[in-house]
Amino acid sequence: MKFALLPAMAFLTMMTCSNLAMAYGAIAVDDAEGDRAIDAGYGYGTGDTEAEAKTDALRACKKVGNDDCQVVVTYKLCGAYASSKKYQGVGKGETEASAKKAALEECGDDCRVVASECDN
Repeated sequence: MKFALLPAMAFLTMMTCSNLAMAYGAIAVDDAEGDRAIDAGYGYGTGDTEAEAKTDALRACKKVGNDDCQVVVTYKLCGAYASSKKYQGVGKGETEASAKKAALEECGDDCRVVASECDN
């Protein structure tokens, strides 16, 4: 009878862990047109809701001295932001590499990844 509880306990553990992975992440940046990618300021945030993650990212961005922070991407797994002097791009993905790739593809030529983060 003790062994009958193991599948139920494994299921509950899996559900608890998957709920933790359901949190949101966000990236906020302060990146004016004409800035080089390395000049952009940014902050990461997390939260149980998308709104909490956005608020946390804005707070983190401003905390390190940026004045004009804007949330550029929210994500469930991984997110990235890329920019150049003329263009910006965001990406989401199951891995940090896939999020970076998507951001660079959206941004175009001469772009660099400014910020990337995974919430797992």
